[in-house]
Amino acid sequence: MRHAGLHLPNGPGDYDAIARLPGSAFLILATEARYHYGRLRQARPDALWVWRAIPRHGRRPAELGYDPSRMAGECLNLWEEQAHGGREHFLALNELNLNYERGDGQDDFQGLYERYRMLASFLDDLKTNLRGVLGTGVDIHFPPWAPGHYEWEHAHLWAPVADTYQVVHFHAYGTAEEQETEYRRYRSALPGKALFCGEWNTGGRGVEEDRRALEMWARVCAEDPLLLGVTYFVWHWYDGWSDQFNVDDNPARLALFATPPVAAVAPPQPPPVPEPDTEPIETPEPPPEPQELPMTEYEQFVRDEAARRGIDPDTAVIVANSEGSLTEPARLGDFSGPPWHSGKSWWAFQLHYGGDDYAEWGGSAGMGNSFTRDTGWAPGDPNAWRDAARYALDAVKRGGWGPWYGAAARGITGFDGIDRSAPWDGTPAEEWDYRQQEAPTMPHIRDVLSVARSRTGDPYVWDGEQPGGFDCSGLWAWAFGQVGVRLTSYTDTVYGECEPVTDERPGYLIFYDYADANQPNTRFPHMGVFLGDGRAFESRYPRGVGEYDVLTYPYELRRVPGVALDDEPAEPEEEDMARIAELEAEVARLEAARADEEQRKNRLVEYLAVALDDAIVGALTKPSVKRATKEQWREWAVQARAEAIDS
Repeated sequence: MRHAGLHLPNGPGDYDAIARLPGSAFLILATEARYHYGRLRQARPDALWVWRAIPRHGRRPAELGYDPSRMAGECLNLWEEQAHGGREHFLALNELNLNYERGDGQDDFQGLYERYRMLASFLDDLKTNLRGVLGTGVDIHFPPWAPGHYEWEHAHLWAPVADTYQVVHFHAYGTAEEQETEYRRYRSALPGKALFCGEWNTGGRGVEEDRRALEMWARVCAEDPLLLGVTYFVWHWYDGWSDQFNVDDNPARLALFATPPVAAVAPPQPPPVPEPDTEPIETPEPPPEPQELPMTEYEQFVRDEAARRGIDPDTAVIVANSEGSLTEPARLGDFSGPPWHSGKSWWAFQLHYGGDDYAEWGGSAGMGNSFTRDTGWAPGDPNAWRDAARYALDAVKRGGWGPWYGAAARGITGFDGIDRSAPWDGTPAEEWDYRQQEAPTMPHIRDVLSVARSRTGDPYVWDGEQPGGFDCSGLWAWAFGQVGVRLTSYTDTVYGECEPVTDERPGYLIFYDYADANQPNTRFPHMGVFLGDGRAFESRYPRGVGEYDVLTYPYELRRVPGVALDDEPAEPEEEDMARIAELEAEVARLEAARADEEQRKNRLVEYLAVALDDAIVGALTKPSVKRATKEQWREWAVQARAEAIDS
């Protein structure tokens, strides 16, 4: 069962339990292989074992100056301690499009052409050095890239080198469909090449989604004999990851890998028994014509807007469906958690947010950042779907499909399907929806609570930020986001985003101040919304989302800026509006007066400069200048300045 393999633990683990599982492919880190490799291979001689080297800090590729000889020595430093034989593969490095894997502090999204070109050359030389030590009995893997770092836009630089390795290693994360898309990218780019998926998981979506992914991998492995193995990440990584990723301390996930699904194979059918000649032969009814599904408003809009820009509508729809789909206004693509830490994306064309003002979601700024800056739409606002499509298609018209990974997965690159000669100066100003919006009203805490209460009963999930599972801060990042208020999903950061208060009122956020061994560097390990009378609404472990008594720990209350509470109006009073208008008029008057004063000052300076020049010229034209002494020069200069000022 090469589709049901495992990425082995970081630290102590039940290796006997691992060996009993039916998966036939395993990836083991060199730091663990050092102690357990021999016994595991002895217990499972049938399995394919992939040894992944772990370069020490200070000896990563950039830190060794990308010297292939020194790097090969570092990667092999623990390998040579072990006895070898059987089905063994070797993976030297991992995700070199991430700076902490390279060992430098460079921006992972700058200078990509030169970086991928340099890494391809380095990996080509590294392979030669590794082969000189490993010989021909061990297959060497081309290292995997971290998905989502423009690797496919630069595949022409690295794929030819990858094709010279015996096996190409890759990672895939997300839903079953998203993982299959990543596999298809590699298979399309490297037909006939042996592949190995060293890390996959569903990003904390739960065991049922894990089951769907395993079913997909079983089917793909049955179809593709050159997919040598698929290993789930991870058996055990960190305590507390049981719900999201770990196998060993999640009974349901452990049971799934103990009896993984297999690819469905149709049983052989017996040959048909001929009917007697006396029986009439009935002509079967032809199958009904397939019914074409009605086109959604979203799809029709994308088609129309694409055609206006000279973009083939079918191509635009294919890309949209490969990204965020055209079935819901603002589908979320969440890449904020491990292993990506890159950000979040919304709408059909998945405009991406991260870095800068959205660093709490991930480190990669994207088109979403500029979309919100230019239009004022909040990330993920379902009312922004038309403007988000316009914005994306304007970018496609200008620069092609490069930023969209879904396009590359469908073989759509560069300016495919784009008539570059078709005139288009950008979306006309009057067509943008954001320009038609009325001034937004202040959101009210009762609306936030109504949204949160709609998720009552959802389970507590560490790092959960979406319906189906929330942690304490993730619930409120989501609920406030539904009314257009952005909060981070980390308690201490939310505390800093809020305003201090001196009273206790329903609608304030409540931050519990206590020590939590699982969060040693966190001042406020838990939070919620204070309801008054000793009650709070929270996502609380282990019961999940609901209303609870306030915990007995010390706590602080803080207010979310820009959110109205129950005992204050959500709109300014009329007298307040009148006062605002008076103040605005006074500001305008003062600014006009200041401009007039500045203008008069400038005219005076110009006049003084001309007068001073005239006085000095007059002094210098006197007949006695040629015989002047230093004292006379000084006297004339003082006199000229005095005359200029007097005038």
